[in-house]
Amino acid sequence: MNVQNLGNAVWGLCGQMGKGFTQLPPKCKQVLTETFVAKQKDMSVNSISLVAFLQGISQQGDVEWRSMYDPLRQAIMSCIESSSLNFRKEHRGRRLVGNIIYAMGKMQVPWGVGGIFVPSLQLDLVSHLCFTTDDFQAINLRKSFGFGLNGLARMTSWENLEHEQRDLILSRLLTHVPVLDTYELANVCWSFARMEVNFPHLKPEVFNVLLTALETSIPHMNESELAWTMWAMSKGGFVYNDMTSLLRDVIVTGCVEKVEKMERRETGIVLWSLGKMKYPLASLSPQLVEKLFLSIDTLARSSS
Repeated sequence: MNVQNLGNAVWGLCGQMGKGFTQLPPKCKQVLTETFVAKQKDMSVNSISLVAFLQGISQQGDVEWRSMYDPLRQAIMSCIESSSLNFRKEHRGRRLVGNIIYAMGKMQVPWGVGGIFVPSLQLDLVSHLCFTTDDFQAINLRKSFGFGLNGLARMTSWENLEHEQRDLILSRLLTHVPVLDTYELANVCWSFARMEVNFPHLKPEVFNVLLTALETSIPHMNESELAWTMWAMSKGGFVYNDMTSLLRDVIVTGCVEKVEKMERRETGIVLWSLGKMKYPLASLSPQLVEKLFLSIDTLARSSS
């Protein structure tokens, strides 16, 4: 089996068919693992196949780095290190860095101080992640950045990132945020909140760009995007008294339009977020208050 077929097999079984890697038949899992270890040199120069393999084994969230078969773990580390070196020469490959970091996050790979990679390699990966261009690769790099930020959020906190890594990410955000669609913006906000970032304490130029994006994008978010963006805002230090009137209003309007269509979990997130952001009850429209109380009643009945 060559590395392309190996990557496709793992992605097909685990990524597309939804079979957890740890749930595969023992013999199948053994063959896939031993093939990766044996062909790691070929895999390290075939980034697309490496990404397919990593996304496949991590997709269902059942593979943890600390409990992984050690030869496989060592082979993956070697491939990532080699790929990072290759990305310096082949810029187009950098669009795959976000997928690699996202897979690492799903597998809970240690990052930062005490992580498995030396600081210079961590910085290299973040540098590749934050690489930008004005050519046809720009959209792919934008999506890669979102994936990678989500992966970092699963592995570490903002404070645990090296200073240079934080500066690279913030610099990328200045050009990245204004062109995000609603899903991508919600993902960025979720990732920052997961890393315990206090949004109002960001550099003013970064915070202002993010604030403008929220004011213009929240009215166009779907139910899930709105709920998780509100969760991120409330966890990331947004408070009603410090918000612009426009931001307050678009949140209330968005809730009025979408709360009835939300899943129970999303409704709970919205209620928690409004409380966490200290929204006064009087600031909510009578229509929203009625809908929220109906949602509370539905939640209470469903849990009894």
